[in-house]
Order: sequence, then structure tokens, then C-alpha cells
Amino acid sequence: MQDASACRIKIYSDHRFDVSCGNLEWAGAGKYERSGDRLTLRFAAMVHMDKPVRDFPPIELQFKGEGNRLHLGPVGNDEMPYVWERARL
Repeated sequence: MQDASACRIKIYSDHRFDVSCGNLEWAGAGKYERSGDRLTLRFAAMVHMDKPVRDFPPIELQFKGEGNRLHLGPVGNDEMPYVWERARL
């Protein structure tokens, strides 16, 4: 998601997810698959700046977990520039 910032993702136990970034510049939903330290997000719907995005490609990530925090990056890249942190309720 080019130029996306301040993203929020919800991961559900039934393998659904939804994501939104910024002031809804990007928003999408779909299903995820996890295999070991790999996570694939497959989008059923994606919107960019209020316009539907057709055939948005899957996002494949690798991750390391540390408590309520995940460090993620593209598969095949040793860098993990993204951090997901569990929201405190």
C-alpha cells in the first residue's frame, strides 16, 4: 500500500482481517494464512482514496513475535521495518 501510514489492522481468530490507514486513504479486508513465521494477507476488498482497487495482490510477510508486539517485513528480506502492537483496551 504505497504511501500508507498510521495503519490499524484487526486480526480475527477465524482468519479474517481488516485494515485501514491514515484517514482511510487505504482500507481493505480479507483472509490471512499463517505458516510458521510467515503471514499472507489476501484481500477480498480494497479501497484507495474512496475508489475500489481490483485484484490487489497478496501481501507476504515474515515476522518475529515479542509478547504483544510483532516485527514484520517482506519475505526474503532480513529487515523487519513494520511493528504491530496489540491495542490495550
